[in-house]
Amino acid sequence: MQQLRDNSVAVQQVGSAVSNLTGLSVLPGTAVRYLAKFTQNDFDRDSLIHIIESDPALTAFILSSAPEPDFSIAAIVNRTAPAQFRRKLLSAKVLPLFAAQDEERLFLRSQLTLHSIACAVCAKELASSFSPQIDPQLAFSAGLLHDIGKFGLDEVMPKSFQRLTATAGAQNQSFYSIEQTYLGLDHTILGKHLAEKWQLPPEIITVIWLHHSPAEIMLTNIPHIEIAMLVNLANLIAHNCNIGQSGSFDKPADINKIAARLSISPEQIRQLSDELPNKVAQITDASALAKTTSAAQYCQLLSDVLAHLNNSPEITTNQHRQLTEQLVSILTHTSDAQGSLVAAETMANLAELAAGAAHELNNPLAVIAGRSQLLSNSETDQSKKETLELIFQKAQVAADIAGELMNFARPAQPQSETVSPLVLLNNAFKLTTDKGEIEHIPAQLENIDNLKDAYVDIEQMAEALSNIISNALESYDQGSGQLKIVGAFIPDSNQVRFDIIDSGCGMSSEVLQKASLPFYSAAPAGRKRGMGLAIAYRLIRLNNGCITIASAPQKGTTVTVLLPCVNESENLSE
Repeated sequence: MQQLRDNSVAVQQVGSAVSNLTGLSVLPGTAVRYLAKFTQNDFDRDSLIHIIESDPALTAFILSSAPEPDFSIAAIVNRTAPAQFRRKLLSAKVLPLFAAQDEERLFLRSQLTLHSIACAVCAKELASSFSPQIDPQLAFSAGLLHDIGKFGLDEVMPKSFQRLTATAGAQNQSFYSIEQTYLGLDHTILGKHLAEKWQLPPEIITVIWLHHSPAEIMLTNIPHIEIAMLVNLANLIAHNCNIGQSGSFDKPADINKIAARLSISPEQIRQLSDELPNKVAQITDASALAKTTSAAQYCQLLSDVLAHLNNSPEITTNQHRQLTEQLVSILTHTSDAQGSLVAAETMANLAELAAGAAHELNNPLAVIAGRSQLLSNSETDQSKKETLELIFQKAQVAADIAGELMNFARPAQPQSETVSPLVLLNNAFKLTTDKGEIEHIPAQLENIDNLKDAYVDIEQMAEALSNIISNALESYDQGSGQLKIVGAFIPDSNQVRFDIIDSGCGMSSEVLQKASLPFYSAAPAGRKRGMGLAIAYRLIRLNNGCITIASAPQKGTTVTVLLPCVNESENLSE
């Protein structure tokens, strides 16, 4: 990971990316818990308060949407109409849970959430027992949100956040120091900017900003410094108790200096430390952290909520229409994502099967080819010699097929780099013509020149696009026809899009369902092996892209390919 301390431009980009956040994604388990409440007729305010306070991202979202700065979730929930509060929660973002690469992110976010809960519980206990001038509920909210800058980093650059955490672990360092080394700024500053933007209470802003400051440099003339010291102490106690993981792996800190500033004795700290795990467990045992959530469960709950709200007498016609449209949109997105996950798992299973088959075929094929060649070299009978040469040739064909299987099953890991979409297409065109199938690609390009650069393995994408182009050309009766390739940039997902369009024979729905399977081909037997689209699917997914096909008989085919671009903030610590 490249150090960026002296790169002021990079620092500004990271800060800008985090500061532009409009909200954080809540844990899927949290969303499942409050969605389940929506299917019940009674609006259980106390239960919703507990759910919200078990997730820092959701707490920040609710506090930031309050008409005026407030630190009490209970106060906000109690003064908000049920229908209005449902709409608010339904608009919260949810952390992805549909792809395999989301699992590590979900684990790290859950651990950070658990640490934040521990800090919140500890801060509330400290305020209740030793600092009567500090509202315990304020202490809880401040402790829960003290690491909100880390949540922001994970939101805009999850891969870099994972690498920073791994680096801190490998070097036994605090996350704070690793941030300073590799980013040139830290989560306390980023969190302060977020809290100011979201108009959180000033006490919470101070805590987020100063919760890592040593006791000896905390200035008494800074407003709300007492609660900052209290949460700093709570953070150290939670860290020393090993409740959750905040991304820091340095040695347990000496907490006596800050405790002394707050007139708390070492014995009182030990007693609180002994009691903290049980107090945290009272919250987390019933929270999203103790449960797993599947895509199917999430989609089913959204369907149930939609059905319930559709029959709810408290929803006005306009509110009903807005909620219905919103939920249908969410359901469509999540169902599509779930379907993509199932397809990816199916392809992975096929890859394992293909790898096994290729491995088992290679040895006997090598023996057949070698023996037939040896016999052919010593054979004087021309007829037998020709037969042996035919055996050798067919064994080589079978070996090529086994090689294609292995290429499909175990492709090399991508060596991603930035590349313009035009270069990708030109490489694909050249590869297609080099195969000897056609001398010139009759393609009309639209909106390709000025597209944002993709971030992929150039050779793998050239092969994938070449396979798609070859299939499109073969869809014409004469083996060649006009293609249209339209480019676009999708800002929401930071991807470039290619629509590769032909007007050839098209595919029926039955053929379309099997188009990406290895060795499936609608062409006459012996003409093609049917590996082109299968390999294209495999390589595109391996490069964090996706591919979809729309087709109808005699109406042509459109293959849509989405490829990732460089995320400016994500690329800063590559």
